[in-house]
Amino acid sequence: LFVFSGAVDLYGLTFGTNSPLNICDKLYLQDLTAAQVAQLVGQLNKLGGTVAPEAPEAVYALTGGHPYLAMRLCALLETALPSPITAQTVQRAAAQMLIEDDNIGHLLRALDGQPGARRLLYSILMEGQAVPFSRNNPILASLEMMGAIKPTQPCAVRNQLYERALREYYASPGAQTRGTRRPHR
Repeated sequence: LFVFSGAVDLYGLTFGTNSPLNICDKLYLQDLTAAQVAQLVGQLNKLGGTVAPEAPEAVYALTGGHPYLAMRLCALLETALPSPITAQTVQRAAAQMLIEDDNIGHLLRALDGQPGARRLLYSILMEGQAVPFSRNNPILASLEMMGAIKPTQPCAVRNQLYERALREYYASPGAQTRGTRRPHR
């Protein structure tokens, strides 16, 4: 029994009938529920903080239950340990993540390397195109593996933090050179 863990690169190795690993079973990890995020945020009480009732909801609203993002927000809150921890302090921690976070940076770099995925995500997020989700579509499967979209009908950006980061990414001056918009001729 072998366990391979990964996302886009591993998906590329196991997708299709010509893959030497096409016998693999794929497991798709789920996001945390609102109750699980509340339990996670509640641990800050044990560290000497006071968690306001709206704080867990704010973490869940921003992360959509994304395990890393929820834990990262809690880690930033723990470091600052404001008392009380409110929806406003959660928003400040989120703003810090949007400035510099490895996971968000990884997502944006992955998009830089996949022009088709970058263009399709642009049409979903910025143009409001309703795209039906299917793991049989390699571009959509890649966007799911990157973590950019959730497997809903139609596709949607996975969470508010990613949406904010992606809106900045597409609005940046370099977005045109990354192929998200066609140049005027």
